[in-house]
Amino acid sequence: MLEEVRYFPTTVALVEYDRSVFSAEVRALAMDDGPCSNAGAYGQTDRHIVRYTFSGRDARIHDPSPAQIDEWIDGGEEQLQAQMPIARGAQRVAKISRHWTHGYCGYVPFHGRFLGDVRRGLADAPGLALAGDYLLGVSIEACVRSGLRAAESLTPQLDRVPAR
Repeated sequence: MLEEVRYFPTTVALVEYDRSVFSAEVRALAMDDGPCSNAGAYGQTDRHIVRYTFSGRDARIHDPSPAQIDEWIDGGEEQLQAQMPIARGAQRVAKISRHWTHGYCGYVPFHGRFLGDVRRGLADAPGLALAGDYLLGVSIEACVRSGLRAAESLTPQLDRVPAR
């Protein structure tokens, strides 16, 4: 069943600028057009470091070249500068990027039904717990909750394992 879940490529770039790009009030933007799906400050006080996520339909390629990633960053900067006046004129100081061929879950048709089938299948496999972004969502927080739930479901079974 798990082979039905599709994953899409994604690339993340961290770009450091010579000054803050985001304000204290606005530290992230979702973008609905183009390869860049969102841009956000790396941390609450690190508003000069921007994390660009390239997971839009146009970024779903399996091996982007450094030139392609630079082009995506250029486009992300243009979108960011159009929405965030503070970003205008900021100069890049450093950048790094990472690409994953299986970055984000694409779910399956009738996903709720699929999850019910997975739960029923797990009932027939005691001692097996699953975690993943297809269960609770793709955010880091949802993935952590998924992992915690899997671990918590196995903890009672560990108490029943005889000591060696």
